Amino acid sequence: MGTPKFFLDQTQALLTEHLSHILGKTQNSVLGKIVIIGCAHGEPFVIPTPSNRHVLISSKKDIKELSEAPVDQLSLHAVAKEMLQPKYTMHGFEWKDQRGVEGTGFVRALRCLMTSQLPNLLPSLRCTLENEMTAELKQSRAVRGATHLKVFPSTKRVVAKTNSLFFFGDELSQNSDFTNAALQYPQDVFVAGEAVRSVPRFLASFAASLTTRRHQASKIMFEHLAPVIERRLEIRGQEGPDKPVKRLPPKEDDMLIIPQIDCMQYLIDTSPRKTPWSVQRTIGEIMAVWFSSVHQLAMAATFALEDLCLHPESVEALRQELEENTDGAAVLDLDAFPLLDSFLKESSRLSVSDASKYNIKSVQSFYSPINLSICTTKSS
Repeated sequence: MGTPKFFLDQTQALLTEHLSHILGKTQNSVLGKIVIIGCAHGEPFVIPTPSNRHVLISSKKDIKELSEAPVDQLSLHAVAKEMLQPKYTMHGFEWKDQRGVEGTGFVRALRCLMTSQLPNLLPSLRCTLENEMTAELKQSRAVRGATHLKVFPSTKRVVAKTNSLFFFGDELSQNSDFTNAALQYPQDVFVAGEAVRSVPRFLASFAASLTTRRHQASKIMFEHLAPVIERRLEIRGQEGPDKPVKRLPPKEDDMLIIPQIDCMQYLIDTSPRKTPWSVQRTIGEIMAVWFSSVHQLAMAATFALEDLCLHPESVEALRQELEENTDGAAVLDLDAFPLLDSFLKESSRLSVSDASKYNIKSVQSFYSPINLSICTTKSS
């Protein structure tokens, strides 16, 4: 079915109206190259939205140029900040436009420290995952001998429960009030972010409060995390700036003592030492990472399950690869799963939810040798 002419006319009118506000009036800007979507032919074009105006590119040359742009001019971190509106949706927490400007070592915490502990975490992780999947299947609806699941809600619960074990430690992960809030929090942030971006700025706080039921989930998480983080920061301060945090053995009925392994502690360990964060700031950073660990993984897993249903011919080959490389193995060699790796990458590439990771925002005016110019404005 063709696109109605009325829609094309309206789109063209909107592009013409807002063009100068987005890209400025430079002769070398993309102004003369903007065309409507149906006639782009590899040229850049603009799509206005309620919260912003987006410049889209599709040619390999333009993509290569933007991918090599300096990080202080084009920022992926700023895109996430604009999408989620953390000032209104994350308990007053405010992100910077650039990652790492305050010396945070989250990449090291997640990619190095936590990854190095993966062999120790796998047995508990596998057991928790199996128990949660079994519980979801038992609660599902059986129709004509088949089990019917609501994929996304079930996947979110499994991901949140499994992640909470090694993210927050055993004590908090066994607290039902906390885990229910931790499950609800990513959904609240995502929905509230959409609401905030769709209303005038003076209504932002009201929209966020309304969609999150007065920030109920984040307040519950904050109440449970505050005493734990406060105690850990005290211990870290006592150790001195050049000494590692002492891992104390957990005492009975004392959840404030640092457990042997959890992601929270690694995030604390990699936070700045010269200008230590407050308890509130530390919790804000932890909850922001928690949002990413649950929301994006749940979305990716949901699309992967749907792709398996759409491509049943892939199921047998993937099952065979898993059976051949997991039988009795205590530690898995991820390089031994090329089919699974390729399937997940392709599912992620084609899924709508992952389109956000290809966005990039100009935090400074950007000019390139290919005559593509993006000038920042108050609305960008």
